Amino acid sequence: MADEIIVMRGGRLEQAGSASEIYNCPRTSFVADFVGSANLIQGRLRPDLARGDHIAMETDGGLVVHGVAHGRSPGPNPTMSVRTVHLKLGTSRPDAAVNVWPVVVRNAVFLGDLTQVHVDWGGRELVIRQTEAGVYGANMTAYLSSDPEHCVLLEPGDVPAASASGSPSPSPSLARSPQRSRSSSPPPSPAPPHAPPGRRT
Repeated sequence: MADEIIVMRGGRLEQAGSASEIYNCPRTSFVADFVGSANLIQGRLRPDLARGDHIAMETDGGLVVHGVAHGRSPGPNPTMSVRTVHLKLGTSRPDAAVNVWPVVVRNAVFLGDLTQVHVDWGGRELVIRQTEAGVYGANMTAYLSSDPEHCVLLEPGDVPAASASGSPSPSPSLARSPQRSRSSSPPPSPAPPHAPPGRRT
């Protein structure tokens, strides 16, 4: 793995940094949905509900999400990225003061080392991937939570219609620095053997 990764889209630089920086602090919805799996959440800014260094926004469903801006300007209608593995699901309400929401389980899929759970969260679907054992049946009521440090404000831009399970956006190119990318051109065909000299008449 290289020390720096460069994510490009249509010949334009989207983000450059270490693998950890790109995964934990994506700049755009494109990067968030390409590197790993993430839920992309939109809402309207609620400065009156902000706490300390955290910003707050309210979704169309009336749910408040607290997150981190990392020095970025949120704008009136911000978007946050929340990794599927950074969401916690449980049957008991956590003690946290913020970012705790009641949800209804739609379905759960066992994937071996983890379980992927789809929930109804204020009228929209969120995806959770967790390694903790748990039995979640359809229509079961549960509690969803996330540390505000894992709810990352994205820079303004187009948000893909799908998230967590894949984005319809054009595929990006991924370049790793300082290694040079290899050419994708096919190797040249071998030269044909020399024909034997013709017979003189």
